[in-house]
Amino acid sequence: SGIGRLDGIETDIDRLTVSNTGSGNINISENDNLDLQGFNSAGSAIVFAGNDFTVNGNIDVDGANGATYQFLANNNLSLINDLQITDSTTASVDAVNYDLRSVGTLTVGNGSDIYSYGGNVNLDATGSFSKNANSIINTGSGTIDIRGSSVSLQGNSISTNTSANAIEVTSLANITDGSNAQTDLQATAGGIILRSATGITLDIDAASLDFINSTSGNVTIDEADALDIT
Repeated sequence: SGIGRLDGIETDIDRLTVSNTGSGNINISENDNLDLQGFNSAGSAIVFAGNDFTVNGNIDVDGANGATYQFLANNNLSLINDLQITDSTTASVDAVNYDLRSVGTLTVGNGSDIYSYGGNVNLDATGSFSKNANSIINTGSGTIDIRGSSVSLQGNSISTNTSANAIEVTSLANITDGSNAQTDLQATAGGIILRSATGITLDIDAASLDFINSTSGNVTIDEADALDIT
């Protein structure tokens, strides 16, 4: 029925595994580095690390329909390679919102998968944001919002949302895909919004595109088929 629901639980530990299969929310604040080795909660959750935050074990959203998971780092936030953030009961999936924020860098590891099943995904780094090869973000009808001082996008980010901001990416420097051959951003029923300062290099598949590159650098965008530039 929840963990630290009101004022929260303060910890000073290295590793944490959380299972909250009943009702109620989770509120945990770690003083220093945190290695999250497994996580499941039927309710919403806030987990804060006072320094680096490493998500080192799979996240199971089974039973968490309508919940919001917030993972907050006072320095760097990393999702390890081949991490799975999914619903283990595939016959009846739960829509969950993810809000991941870091004061430092935010990294999605090689081969990691994030599925929200209609929930929104917000990935916000004060430092650089990196999404590595073979990683997938799939929100279904939810939106994707990515922000960083610079943004590197590999793998696939997919939304079936029909709004003009189905996928939004904001960088204080450039937005790049590292010259990979994959379609980086897919919003075939909706729009992609890009905001950068020093260049954009991406492969996309979208119904509409709105982009601004404010300062310098080139814009190279490869669209899979027809496109409405707004």
